[in-house]
Amino acid sequence: MAKYASLVDITDTTVTVLEEDLVEADNYIDNLLKIKGINPSDITLPNETLKILAVYYATYKACVRSSEFEDSVFIEKAKQYEKLYKDKEKQVEPATLGVYTTSWNLGSMGFQRG
Repeated sequence: MAKYASLVDITDTTVTVLEEDLVEADNYIDNLLKIKGINPSDITLPNETLKILAVYYATYKACVRSSEFEDSVFIEKAKQYEKLYKDKEKQVEPATLGVYTTSWNLGSMGFQRG
């Protein structure tokens, strides 16, 4: 079962999104979080930003899959959803996800002997 979004979150009724698309979206998001230095287990769910990202990514994958059997309408839809999920992934940062880390920047000092 997918963790970031569910089938009821899919609003585009022209695309058949499967549970496996949502699970693939989970893997994509977990890897994205790790790349950005965020531990996926630190995320409090549900998370609206990640839910939308999962919906966009899963719908993109469903469009790609459907374009193999259908006409070019799904290819165009896939391009649109690819743009949506790539724009949304730019918003994935600790602060937007409610993950706060404490970091100390003590700066630097120079010493000279006189």
